[in-house]
Amino acid sequence: MIKGQTVRFFNVFDIDAGERLGYDEINEIIVNKLGLQTVPILAVPGVKLPETVDAILKLAEGKSQLNDKTEREGIVIRSRDNKISFKAISNKFLLKH
Repeated sequence: MIKGQTVRFFNVFDIDAGERLGYDEINEIIVNKLGLQTVPILAVPGVKLPETVDAILKLAEGKSQLNDKTEREGIVIRSRDNKISFKAISNKFLLKH
C-alpha cells in the first residue's frame, strides 16, 4: 500500500522522434537509468489477447497491485512496441464507485 504521494510512470514520449517509446525502452530509461518507478506491469511475454470483450473485461478484474484491499480500476493493454493501447475498466470497480 502506498502512503502519501508517489510518482509512477506509464508512458514516455520521445519529443525528437515524435513517438511513444516501447516497453523495453521505457524500462531502460525510467527504471535502469533514472532509478524511478513504473506503474505495476502485469505483462507476460507471448500472451495472446483474449478474443472476446467479455474475456478482456474478466481479465480487468482483480485486486490492485498497490493496495490489495481494493479492486483495481482496470488494466491497460498495450502492444510491446506501445503502438496499440486501450484500457479495459473492471465492472466490479464500476459497480462499487
